[in-house]
Order: sequence, then C-alpha cells, then structure tokens
Amino acid sequence: VLFLWTPPHFWSLAVARGEDYRRAGIPMLPVVTGPEVWGPAIFGHVLALELYTAAQALEYGPPRPGDERAERLLADHLAAFSGASAPVPVLDIAEDLLGLRVHVRPGLDVSGMLVPSRRVVYLNADEPPARRRFTLAHELGHWVVHCAGASVPPRILCRSDETTGAADAREREANVFAATLLMPRAGLTAAVAEGATPDDLARAYDVSGVAMAWRLYNLGLGPEPSRG
Repeated sequence: VLFLWTPPHFWSLAVARGEDYRRAGIPMLPVVTGPEVWGPAIFGHVLALELYTAAQALEYGPPRPGDERAERLLADHLAAFSGASAPVPVLDIAEDLLGLRVHVRPGLDVSGMLVPSRRVVYLNADEPPARRRFTLAHELGHWVVHCAGASVPPRILCRSDETTGAADAREREANVFAATLLMPRAGLTAAVAEGATPDDLARAYDVSGVAMAWRLYNLGLGPEPSRG
C-alpha cells in the first residue's frame, strides 16, 4: 500500500508546486517530464491502489454470518440424536451422521487431512484439542461442500496455514462452515442476550477465544477482533 500510495502523492504535490521543486533542483517526475508522462504514471498508481484495496475487501470481506449447509447438518444431527447443544458433538456428527472415520495421528505436517475416497479424516495429535475440533469441523465442511455429490471429488483436502491461490477460497469456505457448525447462531445470540462473555462462550463451545471472537463479530454480536 505504501509503495502504491507514496509516488502519486508526491508527484501530485510536484504538479501543484512545480516551480518550487525546479528552484530547489529536485528532479521529481512532473518537473522533468510533461503531462503525457506524469499523468498516466499518477493514474496507473492510483488505479493499482484501488484494485489492491478492492482485492483486500474481497479477501477479508464483510462479516460472514455463516453457512446454511452447516446449520442444516447440525439440525439433522439434533433430530436424529438427542444431546446437549454445547459443545457441539462434532466427532459424533462426523462418524454417526456422515459415516466418516476420524483418526488422530501425531507428526502430521498439516492440521488435518480429508481423504474423500476412503471417507477418512486425519487430525494432528500435536495440536490443542480446541484446534483439533475446529479442524475436524473444517474437514466436514470440505466433505459437505466440496465432496458429497461431486462427480470427481478432490483426492485429498488439507487444513494448513500455508494454502495459496485458488485453494484459499475453498479453505475460507470450509472455515466459515466450521465456525457455523461449532458456534450456532441461535445459541450464541441467546447467550449474549443473557450477558455471556466471549470467554464464557469459548469455554462452553470448546473453541479458541480467537475463533469465538471472529464468530461473534461475523454475527454482529461483538467488535471486530484485531488482525494482528
């Protein structure tokens, strides 16, 4: 952002105060060239800055209230199996409702891995339980959204902090699915109305404080967390 913003900012100053720059002997672009050069240069940088800003808005986007497919999956489980509403029994949903096998293995290079052809999910035993729960819900998102019903499902889907390119959108979609499944809108809305704090809710739903903070923000129930 700084690289894109700084040149047109100072070039615009040089256009407005060109004589001052000439007397000072500062060879700014508008001082040593004509408008046929500095005009497109300023416009190009401003356009690039606008496009970059728009891309960031698309990446982080507006608050995401959730994924209806995750809500339906949770409703299906509650209809078939009675149980407490919190924490959400994500392992039971995986095994009893979806018919997936879940294995917890040490030493994985990723947080989790779904092998659709074998209906198996692998979770990293070296990570905290709350992260493993979110990873399992994330892989269920891959199963429901990207595999079930697909004519040619992906061979392997992994949850990693290093996904890039086209996989990023798919991973973000699975994250939204996981947040919706593990932290249901109705339960959180009622709890917040009764005065529950984000820490209370994170403990009740067995998720990390960061995950809960973002879920509350996306539901309009809390402030935007720091991105740091």
